[in-house]
Amino acid sequence: MATFYKMALRPNQSGYSVQHSYPIDRMQMGGGASRLRKGKKNLPSLVTLQWLTDKAGYDYLKAFYELWLNQSPAINPFLIDLIIDYGDLLEYSCIFTDGIRLDQVAGRAYYISANIEAKAKKRDNDMDEVISLGVLDLLNPLEQLVNVDLPNALEVL
Repeated sequence: MATFYKMALRPNQSGYSVQHSYPIDRMQMGGGASRLRKGKKNLPSLVTLQWLTDKAGYDYLKAFYELWLNQSPAINPFLIDLIIDYGDLLEYSCIFTDGIRLDQVAGRAYYISANIEAKAKKRDNDMDEVISLGVLDLLNPLEQLVNVDLPNALEVL
């Protein structure tokens, strides 16, 4: 039975970046526009994580990484809560793409980073179309109130 470890220490929200997958195969053409074709969908995203923690947090991250690394017989993904495919904090299945890095120690502050690959969440194409067409603005009257109705009521140009 596979063991899936769940990381308890969340990265800084302002300290991680996501490179979403690009499911388009692109061929650069000499003297012309690139040729494009659909590739595979739901490819994993590459994520750079950063933590600002204390010694106990560093010890936890190092122990977590070692446990994940030393799994037998094969390395399974670990779980972590991140904001990637949706604007909500969701649980993702991930693997480390290289080791964790202790970037800096400043007094009691430990700056740690790591690169991971996160399995994509399936998106609802119909909902994506609704969002892209701006239909959700109809469901958000606050935007209308704050940006249109209030300035008109206050006669602000």
